[in-house]
Amino acid sequence: MEIQRLARVVFSDIEVYNLEKVDHALREGRFAEEFNAEMEEARRMIRNRFPSLPDAPALFDSAIAQICEKRRAKPLDA
Repeated sequence: MEIQRLARVVFSDIEVYNLEKVDHALREGRFAEEFNAEMEEARRMIRNRFPSLPDAPALFDSAIAQICEKRRAKPLDA
């Protein structure tokens, strides 16, 4: 689904510019809280891009959570 692809793009973009902060946030289980401003901006973009899909922001959040779980399971230094 396109929302999942966009979630991967958003996560990757955040990670590129904030690698250490992302690693720390993932270890602490606080990615969404640590990057709240970025997540809100992404949700706004998702709502605008998919206006007929009211649960689009929730689907985005779910996709981000899945990405975080996968990334947490496979740290970059492993």
